[in-house]
Amino acid sequence: MIGGGWPPTMKVYRKISFSAHSLFLKNLISGDDTMTALCRYERTWMDDAPGTPNCANPGYFHGKDKPFLFLLISTVLLLTALAFPPDAGAAENDKTMRMAFLPNISQMEIVKTFGPFVKALENEIGMRIEVFSGKDYTEIIENFRNKTVDIGMLGAFAYVSAHDDFGVKIFARNREAKKNGEASQAYHSLIITRKDSGITSLDGVKGKRFSFTDPKSTSGFLFPLVGLMNHSIMLKDIGTVIYVNKHPNSLLAVYHGQVDAGALAEDHFSSATGVNLDEMVVLWKSEPIHYGAWVARNDMPDEQVAHIQSAFLAISRRADAADIFKQSYIKGFIAAEDANYENVRQLIRVQAVLDNQ
Repeated sequence: MIGGGWPPTMKVYRKISFSAHSLFLKNLISGDDTMTALCRYERTWMDDAPGTPNCANPGYFHGKDKPFLFLLISTVLLLTALAFPPDAGAAENDKTMRMAFLPNISQMEIVKTFGPFVKALENEIGMRIEVFSGKDYTEIIENFRNKTVDIGMLGAFAYVSAHDDFGVKIFARNREAKKNGEASQAYHSLIITRKDSGITSLDGVKGKRFSFTDPKSTSGFLFPLVGLMNHSIMLKDIGTVIYVNKHPNSLLAVYHGQVDAGALAEDHFSSATGVNLDEMVVLWKSEPIHYGAWVARNDMPDEQVAHIQSAFLAISRRADAADIFKQSYIKGFIAAEDANYENVRQLIRVQAVLDNQ
């Protein structure tokens, strides 16, 4: 149990409002022993991937020595403190902007990969930024609908859904790193299987176990679903469909034989760790898809949206941009407009037609 008020590092956590980190501290403060709090924290960012710990099993951390546990706790606290140090001159009631990230990014990844960018953006717009990552696309979309976030990144499918449903204002899209190190504006969706699965074409997934990522995912659901439908394979033709939340989870589920085939973004496939890609085969590849869109809530004044867009683009052009994005898969931003995602909108219409056949 922690007593005697909040130490300085804990105050940093209160300002940042990282859900997973806050959950770890909340569990620890509310009386959980350190092992249970750590286990619940780990579950939060693993999102039930293969190997996710069972917190009801008291033996989960058995064998993990005390130095390791101390290092883990210290790393969680220190990374956040270093990535988002509080401004000494900022008052507690200064205006804050809340920024949402894609649900396939864990809390630890946000701290590690986006800390320099968030600080640079704070300096550009003159506001403190709180970072939020929802458990899935639907939660992030609902936060925009309810105006509990100000700006954020949405996948193409989620963006079109939110824009056409209640309106969000698009202002930028990502340039992301490919495996060869070059920055790109587009990627592909894949359907994969193991070479030893006996599946050699899309027809082979009929009656099998199949993993999608999220029902609002562009490359983890919409594009592969329509790809299957274009081959006369409907959801009802697949034996078992599961949603695994994150793209790496889909790859791992296929690799470890928990499903027979699955869908995911090409980038997560080509950059996978702990997986022998020589044992995998790509059954299908989509047309190019623009990377995620950055949007503002629908009631944000156009002048403020333009100011934020200018800040994003200015950071991308800075001399130290390579250092700012060094740890991130995002390598900068370009201006965006709704027309950039018209191909996604067309696929949504195709899906609706095919669903009714």
